[in-house]
Amino acid sequence: MLARSTFDETFFGVPCYRLHQPITDRDLDELAASGRTAAVFADAKVLADDLDSARVLLDFGFRKICTQVELRHGLALPTRTSRPVPIENTLKLSNDQTLRHASNFEVNRFRLDPLVERNVADALYAEWIRNSLSGAKRVAHIGENFCTFSDANVTRSIDLLSVLEKRRGFARCMLEAVLRDARESGLSVVRVVTETENTGALAVYRRVGFEIDHFMNVFHLYRAK
Repeated sequence: MLARSTFDETFFGVPCYRLHQPITDRDLDELAASGRTAAVFADAKVLADDLDSARVLLDFGFRKICTQVELRHGLALPTRTSRPVPIENTLKLSNDQTLRHASNFEVNRFRLDPLVERNVADALYAEWIRNSLSGAKRVAHIGENFCTFSDANVTRSIDLLSVLEKRRGFARCMLEAVLRDARESGLSVVRVVTETENTGALAVYRRVGFEIDHFMNVFHLYRAK
């Protein structure tokens, strides 16, 4: 399915689209009809072992940007918490703090795409952070460091995890709080997606009990103005 991505358009300044699996010829025809040689940004994620879909995207002009991994935590055992961590509906940060957090996402698919300028990626993440912390997601935080998440049915999905005060164990503490709250809320699983290049995040997720579920390859099609 081909869907318009209006949020991204604010920052790229061109029509933006997202391809959802299963990717069909009709989806690609619609994307081509938007102007194959015109300014456009589109992205797609396919399972890492779906080589047929990957070839179709590459033949169309997409570039493989990175590999993401989805991890899951089954909440089978109680989660210890090393310190109290508040969980709230919003978190107020200054503009400077927000921009520092946006810059903190060094390893993400937009930063890993050499065609996407850094200021575009930073502006996109800054607005994503503002939206998440303004009530779109719940937030566990220690000072200015935060972890946002949302629930659907029996699943909790972690949205953003950002720590400015490094090497103090804050990421682990916030994740432990999110996991404990999920279990106490009667949920069955917590999921999170990150880039495989983000070895620091992967390490802390694994330390608190997350297990790898599957890998996805990320593709971008980007023609700037």
